[in-house]
Formats: sequence, structure tokens, C-alpha cells
Amino acid sequence: MNAIQQPLKERKIFFPNLDGLRTIAFLMVFIWHALKAPFDMLAIDNPLLQKFFYFFLNGKTGVSIFFVLSGFLITYLMLAEIRLNGKVNIPRFYLRRSLRIWPLYFLILFLLFGVAPLVMQLLNFNWNEFDMKPAYYFLFLSNFDVLNIYLAHGTDLLPATVTWSVAIEEQFYLIWPLLFSCTPTRFYKFVFPALLVVSYTYRALYANSSAVLNFHTLSVCGDLALGGWVAYLSFTKKGFVDFFIAQSKRFRFCVYFFSLIALYLTQFIDNDFMNSFGRLFQTIFFAYIILDQNFSKGTSFKFSNSRFLTFWGRYTYGLYLWHPLVLMTITLLLTKLFHFSLQNISTYLIVAASGFVGSMAISYFSYEFFESYFLRMKNKLAFVKAQAPVKFFEMLKQQ
Repeated sequence: MNAIQQPLKERKIFFPNLDGLRTIAFLMVFIWHALKAPFDMLAIDNPLLQKFFYFFLNGKTGVSIFFVLSGFLITYLMLAEIRLNGKVNIPRFYLRRSLRIWPLYFLILFLLFGVAPLVMQLLNFNWNEFDMKPAYYFLFLSNFDVLNIYLAHGTDLLPATVTWSVAIEEQFYLIWPLLFSCTPTRFYKFVFPALLVVSYTYRALYANSSAVLNFHTLSVCGDLALGGWVAYLSFTKKGFVDFFIAQSKRFRFCVYFFSLIALYLTQFIDNDFMNSFGRLFQTIFFAYIILDQNFSKGTSFKFSNSRFLTFWGRYTYGLYLWHPLVLMTITLLLTKLFHFSLQNISTYLIVAASGFVGSMAISYFSYEFFESYFLRMKNKLAFVKAQAPVKFFEMLKQQ
């Protein structure tokens, strides 16, 4: 009998080390948004230092980590539900995703398109500079509006347009269960490489447009597909997980060390076509990190060893959506009320430090006193609950 089709009692799935990875991804996004401007003001001529900042602290790299994570987790849970019930309950899947994503998302949109324009008008700030189209944001198509804005202006209004990645994930959540419901189980293994081919063919066709490569759904869906692929392999292939369980400490160190160096060096490649494929190597490394964190028995390099990273991992959705609004609010207060100058690097550093603390505070209260109400409803609809992943996998193999 196919591994996915076997009956299974309700079990629990939890990947404790991934919370820390979420926090790292958010920190990359935050540092990019808060410190890119002052870093550029330094006008550092050394390309080695420039490339270090632009890769290791790049917000788009952090978003790519989120995409691979989402592809892995959603696919893994879907496969578990298929094994448990023989199929995905699509209405309940959509309802669970909506309860997690929509409440905070639409609250942010209300503040951005309802409250913020009034405040901006009082402060004599041109909120409509980029001619954002609210319908795109409410329909989870904001990545296409951001793409058009970048093509026209080369920049955007961060508090609103940060939602572009949420839009792509919602598009993924819409299509993914339908795709698996319409595909025979024996053909699941072809879905992931097929989507990767589609994505990287599209990237090759638009290799000279950084806006298209960064924001178009087809350009980045390869991240989600790769995350889903390694989830499928983890769920169905004994030897695949055994490889990560048996890794030596030295091997793990070498993979992390040399992959980071290789990714850093690829930034020096001055060829649009080759750079369009550089994302694939990057996401393969992120997929390795996810698998290593989940299944390796080694205790070194585990994100769960850090209480800070693990604790804040649960709040990263709120941190991601709230931090641009917090940074903008603090910037306006400092410049409009206290007459700080954005020509001074110190102003940006104050905004970054206070914005970080402010984002953590509002995200904590947002989660505990707003999002948690909807999360409790979502958890009641869950088919598979949380438990250690290796034990769960071992149990599946015995069915």
C-alpha cells in the first residue's frame, strides 16, 4: 500500500527548531528595512563588505526562507491529513489558513488604507505617491501591484507593500490543496519538479528584470515547491530521513560553512541569466537547514538551543506585518514632531533600535490578545496536532 494511503490514527506533528529559523528570517527582513538606508549612506567602497550586508542581511533572502518553510510545513501537514483521512478536507483547510492569516492581515490593511491616509494628510505627507491599488491588497494580489510600482518607480511604500509575500503564500494555499486533490497519489512526486521547471523557466525568460524575479508569483513559487518536495521525500522515503539522522557533526559543519561561502561568492557573478538560477542553490540550502534542524540527532547548530529565537518564532507573522508600520510611525514622529534629520545616520539607528523594541511589543500583544482568539478556533479544526517529528515519522514507517 502506498505510504500516503495507509490509515493512521490522529497523531501530532511539531518541528521545534523551525521557530528559531522563522526568527532569523524575520531579523534579516527587519535589518534590511531598518538599516539599508544608513548602510548606503556610509558609501562603503569595499565590495566585499557591501556584498556581506546585501546577502546575509537581505530582506528578500529572509522572505525566501519563509517561502521554503511554508512549502515544507503545509505539504507535510497535507500529506499527514491524506494519510489520516484519505484526502484533504479543502473547506476546512481554507478555513484554518484564513483564521491564521486573515484577522491580522485585514487589520493591517484597515490601518494602512483607512487610518493612515487621514494621519498622513494631517502631517502633509503624500500617501498616494505610488498610486497603490487597494483592491490588489484585499484580494491577495498585492505582489502584482508591488511589481508594477517597482517597474514604474524603482521603490515602494513599505508598510503596505510588505504584504506582497503574504499574497503569494495565500495564492499558494489556494492552489496547493486543489492540486493534490486532483492529482492521483502515484503522481505526487512529479508535481514538485514540474513546478520548479515552470518557475525557473519563467525566471530565465525575465532574467534581466529584478522586479519580476523578486515579486512575480511564478518567479518565486519554486521556493514553495522545493519546500514541498523535501516534505514529500521526508514523509515517504525512509532513506531520505535516515541520511539526516545519521549525519556527522563534521559533515553538518562543512555543509553550513561552505554553502554560506558559496552563496556569498555567487553575488559577484555579473550575468543576469546565471543570477536568475542562483536562487535555486539558495533555496536548496534553506531546505537542507530545515531537514537538518528537524531530523539530525546532533545537538549543535540547533535553533531550539536559543530561547530568544524559539520564543519569538511564534510571533514572526505579526513581527513581519507590524514592523514596517512601526518603523514608519517612529520615523514620522522623530522627523515631524522632533525635527530629526534623515540626513544623519544616528536618526536611522534610533529608528531601528526603537522600531525593533516597538515591533516586538506590539507583535506580542497582537498575538496574545487578538490573533490567539482566532488561533484557538483554528486549532479546533486541525486534523494533525503537534508532537516530535522524528517520532511521528518513525511511527508512520511502522504502519
